[in-house]
Amino acid sequence: MERLSDNVLPNNFSVRKKRSGKLVTLSLWVCVIAALVGCTPGSSVAEPEAEVQEPVEVSVPEPEPEPEPVVELPSEDSQTWTARWLIDRPVFVMMDNHAGARPQSGLKEALFVYEMLAEGNITRYEAVFTGTGDYEVGPIRSARPYFINRALEYDGLYVHVGGSPQAFNDLSKLKVADIDGLSAGRNIFWRRSHKKIPHNMYSTLNAIRKDADRKKYRVEPEFDVPIYAKTAAPPSEDQAGSVRLVYRQGSSGYASGYLYDEALKAYSRQVNGAPHVDELDNTPLMVTNVIIQTVRTKTVDNEGRLVMDDVGSGQGWYMSMGARIPIQWEKADRRAQTIYKTEEGTAIQLNPGVTWIQVIPQWLEPVWNEGA
Repeated sequence: MERLSDNVLPNNFSVRKKRSGKLVTLSLWVCVIAALVGCTPGSSVAEPEAEVQEPVEVSVPEPEPEPEPVVELPSEDSQTWTARWLIDRPVFVMMDNHAGARPQSGLKEALFVYEMLAEGNITRYEAVFTGTGDYEVGPIRSARPYFINRALEYDGLYVHVGGSPQAFNDLSKLKVADIDGLSAGRNIFWRRSHKKIPHNMYSTLNAIRKDADRKKYRVEPEFDVPIYAKTAAPPSEDQAGSVRLVYRQGSSGYASGYLYDEALKAYSRQVNGAPHVDELDNTPLMVTNVIIQTVRTKTVDNEGRLVMDDVGSGQGWYMSMGARIPIQWEKADRRAQTIYKTEEGTAIQLNPGVTWIQVIPQWLEPVWNEGA
């Protein structure tokens, strides 16, 4: 047997290679034909069935309910002070502030108190009361036109003893519901002996309403009640721990001040640097709100009587709870209420409590945070 060399391949290797090549080629053609047949219309080759998808439940979260609107209810204090105005027609009492008339009686019971000039840089008060009472109010003094304007704002009974010629003209022309000590009986007004004339005329709310009934004045009030804040709060962060307003210098002068008491959340009212007390029981007067209203003034006669331009607009400040804000005021006519607004034009809401309105001439500059 011939021995094969290591370098010679057997003949049958090449044969297997050729046959293998033919088999591969044939296999490829078969695959191509099968593919073409599968794409021919009417072909019996079945397409694979589409996979059936089972429905899947998707949980959609329910929308969260919208929060209920927060309704801020008036506080008990706010409701109480609003209700005090609704009892009946308010009583506006002209009160003497001469050195010989001090201290005054009944101021601690007032809702509002105005302080304005009369003559010669001497001021006078106008205190606002509602309801009835047998406590004395006074001393009571004469009428002035711009004090009448304040009573008209709140449909008030205007209580006075006499008045300037212009005031009497206005009382008649404007048909003011006034009660005058010069024409009412001694059971309505009386003089007390502990002070000198003319600084000793007094009355009570009961007596005043008795005379109003005699004159058949309307009982039901017709005015917009002052708006009290539902929740008491300082008007700003601008400090107003005290203020002093000097209308007239001197030991018997006319300097009004307010000194904040943090514990009581109110101002102690001061007169010439000393606490202002009520004659009824020597109670110091405490004030929640102070409005300072600047107006133009001018003297109109030899008696020193004034015109105060409180109809129109101007500037001022609102103080409460140890803070202050600058304000704008507006009064459309003599009967219209004076509206006090922030610099942004929003009407201020008073904190529940006693309010004093200090009407000052343009030359008077308040002294802030230097004691009262």
